[in-house]
Amino acid sequence: MGDLAQLQGLLGPEGGQEPQLGQDKATDSAEWDENKHPRKDNGQFGTGSVPKIDIDFSKDNELPKINKKDADELGVKQLPVRLKKTIIDRQNEKHPESREEANKIIASAVYSPDAKIPGKKPGYMHFIKSLDNDENSLVLLDLEESPDGYYDIVHYFKVDDRNKKRIEKNAKK
Repeated sequence: MGDLAQLQGLLGPEGGQEPQLGQDKATDSAEWDENKHPRKDNGQFGTGSVPKIDIDFSKDNELPKINKKDADELGVKQLPVRLKKTIIDRQNEKHPESREEANKIIASAVYSPDAKIPGKKPGYMHFIKSLDNDENSLVLLDLEESPDGYYDIVHYFKVDDRNKKRIEKNAKK
């Protein structure tokens, strides 16, 4: 019965009235500042920092620039990412399961990474995003600027947590 009384108290003194201005800080128009709560293009709250990408598997693809925050953190320019047709073909041969999820793997890892781990070659960086059920999106980017102004994707696929830890361990060597 205590919960019911508490709920009725939220509705106002008559039990059915709307709360008065100032009673509910979350929706109080005197407190709410829309500029502090940006919306995505679809009207939902959030900044929409992960761009939607749509890979064309028949040609080279130019993808959005890496995030400014990641570029600054890594000490590199904020350049667009390129996925070459040769990488797509090699990927389809070695990791055919990744084709149907390529957009999700690349968008989540490159534009919303949880970890950035140096690769074996100079300039290579693993961008990794944790997903569900012991899975992680992984994209290896070559952060050496190409002559035509891109960072090239070297490979992309999913790894389990065990292999993610192996990559982290190898990077510390």
